[in-house]
Amino acid sequence: KTAGQFCAFWGKTQLAYIVVYILFSALGVFLSKYFFAFHLFDIASHVKTVGFVILAVQNNILKLGAAFLLLMLMIYALMLVGQSGYSGQYDFGSPTQCDPDSSIVY
Repeated sequence: KTAGQFCAFWGKTQLAYIVVYILFSALGVFLSKYFFAFHLFDIASHVKTVGFVILAVQNNILKLGAAFLLLMLMIYALMLVGQSGYSGQYDFGSPTQCDPDSSIVY
């Protein structure tokens, strides 16, 4: 690519980014404060340490996925052990026993 094509591409993507940034700002002001979460990603993208973390995750995504799968299998196995070992030993009561006028403050 020539330098002119690169500048034109960068200018278009930068303009699109600014438009999305302003759009999320307006949505955050008028609809919900949760739209401001987009701005946190913008701040994080400018921090060098966060870039290193993202790079480390990208390089080891298969290993992280395998570790997560192993964790889920271990949790499932422990659930099966708990269910077979303690099934029917605890009575949690029925929902009809709950008093809606109880003194518990939420």
